[in-house]
Amino acid sequence: MNVLQIAIGVTASKVYSKLFSELKKQHIPFMVYVPLHGNNNTKDINEIDFPFYYYSNEIIKPYDKLIYFTKIRRMVKDVELNFNLSEVSLVHAHSLFSDGAVAYELYKKYDIPYIIAVRNYDVNKYFKYAFHLRKYALEIILNAKKVIFISPSYQKHVIDKYIPNKFREKILLNTKIIPNGVDDYWLKQTLVEKTIDKKLKLIFVGRIDNNKNLAAVIQVVDLLRKKGMDCTLDVVGDGPLREAHENECRGVENIVFHGAIYDKDKIREIYINSNILVVPSFTETFGLVYLEAMSCGVPVIYTQNQGFDGQFEEGEVGFHVNPNDKEDIVRKIIDIRKDYINISQNCLRSTKKFHWEKIAREYINFYED
Repeated sequence: MNVLQIAIGVTASKVYSKLFSELKKQHIPFMVYVPLHGNNNTKDINEIDFPFYYYSNEIIKPYDKLIYFTKIRRMVKDVELNFNLSEVSLVHAHSLFSDGAVAYELYKKYDIPYIIAVRNYDVNKYFKYAFHLRKYALEIILNAKKVIFISPSYQKHVIDKYIPNKFREKILLNTKIIPNGVDDYWLKQTLVEKTIDKKLKLIFVGRIDNNKNLAAVIQVVDLLRKKGMDCTLDVVGDGPLREAHENECRGVENIVFHGAIYDKDKIREIYINSNILVVPSFTETFGLVYLEAMSCGVPVIYTQNQGFDGQFEEGEVGFHVNPNDKEDIVRKIIDIRKDYINISQNCLRSTKKFHWEKIAREYINFYED
C-alpha cells in the first residue's frame, strides 16, 4: 500500500501536518502532493516532516476561479510528471472540488481508487456558488471509495441540499464522519474542575475578521450587562478588524484585547480563568479552539450547521447558535450558566475522542480496506 495525499490546504491549516505525522508514526507509506498559489510562502511547508512531497509554487493561478477545469488539468499533469503513479495504490484527496477533482481524473485514467474529504470551502463556497460544478462534484462523490465529512452537520447539509434523491441512500452508506484531532498538548493536561461565580468571564479566540464575528460577541456582552450580569470578555487573536474593534471598545470596562498568543501555556491560563468560549463564526471548517477550551473545562458557543455542530448533543458541551441572532447567543450563554458544573465536566471528559492517533487509525482502516 502506498497512498498519494493531495492537499491543497497544507499551508492554511496545521491539521494536515498533524495527520501526516501520525501516519508516519504508524509506518504508513505515503507521498504528498501540494499544489500552491504563486504567492504562497513555502517556509511553512518546508518545516513539515513529510516522507516525500512535491509542491508546485505556481500551479494555482489567480484566474483559476474562472477556468476551473484548466486548473484541474494543470494539476493532473503536474502529478503525472512528478510521481510514479504505478506505485500508488490509493489517492487520499483532502478536499472535494480541488483535490478530489484531481483524484477523480487520475482514477479515470489509471483506475487508482480514491477517498475524499468534504471541507468548509467545498460546502460554503463551491457548492453554494459554483452551480455549474455541482454535477461534476456528484460524479466525484459517486466514484469515490469513501467520502469523509468532518461533522454530521456538513454531511446532512450536502446530502439533503445537493444530492439527488435517487443517490442519497447509496452515498450515505459510503460516507463516514471523522473529525479533526486536537494537539496532544491539550489532551495531556491535568483536568481542572471549574465552577462559576457572579462574574461571567467570556473568551473569544480566533482571527479578528468579518467571518469570526467578534462584533456580535461584543454586542452580546453589552446585552448581558443590560440584563444585570457582571460580564467580562477576553479577546485572543489578531486580524484586519482588530484595530477597529479595539477603538470601538476603548473606554469600555472589562473587555481586554490580548493580541495573538502563540504560547500554549499562556492561552491555557486564559482558558482556565474563563467561563465560556464564544466564537459564533459565520462559516467554520471545524474549530479547534472549541476543543482547546473544552480540554480546560470551558463550555463552548459554536455556530449552527457549521463544522463543529453535531459533534455533541445540544447542551452536552455547550450550544449552537445563529451567528446573526445576538439574543439567541445571550439565551444559550444563560442556559450554560444554569447547568455550568455539569456541562464543564462533560467538556473535560469529551476531548479524548479527538486524539490524532485514533483519528489516523480510522483513515488507515480505509487505506487497508
